[in-house]
Amino acid sequence: MWINGRTLSRIGTKKRLSLICHFQKTSERNKTNRAYKKMMQITGKRSYDRVREELKESLSGREPSRMEMFVACFSKNGTTKNVEAANAIEQMLDLNFQLSEGSLDEPGPDDVFSKVMGKDKHGSARMYGLGVRASDIWGVMPSRSACYRESMFWKKAYKDISSEVAELKDMVLEMRGSNEHTSSASSVPATSTGRPKAPTKLQPLKVGDVVHLTSIINSMEIVARGRVRSLDPDELVGGEEIGPNWCQVHVLVAIKKQERLVRPYGLFITVEDAIGATIAWPCPFTLVC
Repeated sequence: MWINGRTLSRIGTKKRLSLICHFQKTSERNKTNRAYKKMMQITGKRSYDRVREELKESLSGREPSRMEMFVACFSKNGTTKNVEAANAIEQMLDLNFQLSEGSLDEPGPDDVFSKVMGKDKHGSARMYGLGVRASDIWGVMPSRSACYRESMFWKKAYKDISSEVAELKDMVLEMRGSNEHTSSASSVPATSTGRPKAPTKLQPLKVGDVVHLTSIINSMEIVARGRVRSLDPDELVGGEEIGPNWCQVHVLVAIKKQERLVRPYGLFITVEDAIGATIAWPCPFTLVC
């Protein structure tokens, strides 16, 4: 509230003293609050939105990370107004240097900025200005109970699929034994060259084999091509052991791109998502090329 001297002179003496007292208390409170502020910005009256747009132009249109926004708002040409801001920037740059090659510091609760400045409070998203919530930037983070329920759901699904795979494997072995018995009991037809045809057999899987992954719904349909990385039941895929009768496969080519993975994890939901990554696949549905 702004009051000039002329307006103040028109106010009664008692009201004027009350306003002066109010202004003095407000000034002292603001002075105390400023004393708690450890880091000073250098942006002046420029808003976060304006700084962000200027950074996007210098980054060829890429959205700046919160670390980059902090550096732009609290330093100029490598110089800060206080030691606290300089130390924070130094820690952020060190953490950013440790990121793996090709990875980006995406905004989120575990980005470089949060690791140095601490978690965002009350659902806010710092370095985005007033009124911007964390859910607006990186979505709603599931609660611990929701994560636990989802984990229990996928563990139960894994056990159910493992039992089904074991039953299917027994059926395949039984059918294979029946076919071998029938072919040995019958006469072997001769080819045009007079040589007998050898019965077709499923080759055993070995690490390094190039394989076709078939659909668990229709075993005659090939959904992807990959290479066997491990047959060890204790091997981890997505933080879970693959278990017996499963193999770890490095996906090379997606043939049926929208086929859902038998055991999705993280951002890998379909076969197309898993190109270049490793997945778990049932051994009875993994055929050597």
